[in-house]
Amino acid sequence: SNLKMESMLESPTSLQRICLNWICHNLDSLCTKTSLKMDEDESGEDVDIYLNLALDALHKKLEAKISHNEIKTHEKLSFLSKDVVFHVKLAEDLLTSLSDLEQINDLTLTLFDDEVMHLKKFKIDNASKLTESGLQVLHGHNLQELQISNLVKATVNDLIESLNDWTCDNLKLLNVSNSTFVDAQKHTVVVALSKLQNLTSLNVSGTEFNKNSLE
Repeated sequence: SNLKMESMLESPTSLQRICLNWICHNLDSLCTKTSLKMDEDESGEDVDIYLNLALDALHKKLEAKISHNEIKTHEKLSFLSKDVVFHVKLAEDLLTSLSDLEQINDLTLTLFDDEVMHLKKFKIDNASKLTESGLQVLHGHNLQELQISNLVKATVNDLIESLNDWTCDNLKLLNVSNSTFVDAQKHTVVVALSKLQNLTSLNVSGTEFNKNSLE
């Protein structure tokens, strides 16, 4: 314990990190939840069917942390204070904190509304709880780097389709490791990648990406 204490004294957690972690643990008291109108053709059953097909297509090689009681994306989180605005670095650090604490889902992503936060880099290590609806928040951000691993409830194509034109034209880095390109009809579709003309780094490890996809 003495060694741990010495290590903490040498490299103490920053005050900002402590505050962000506190925010992540207290979202219920800091935010208000608003119900949004769902599309008429949306249903929990469809989501479950889509998930099962995606997991089957991956041959169950991914260990997604899935709950039948997960929050669907007809709700939105907003900070109680209407004056809250996060600059780019702080917004990215909040996203990192939520990711590190395994709190990324469709609902928590609604916090990153482009009227409140701006992101240039978007990184989630475990996106196994995200659906296509949750990815829509990306459309409001002009991204240069996008890293989403373990995306299995939606496809990489869904991810790219959620990006705005600026991001498609300027994205430099894309990491979709351990995610799926297989849609609900069990078709492997990678055509959306052709929209990203200025990529300098692409990570498709652990996906269905193959020689035909490369061509």
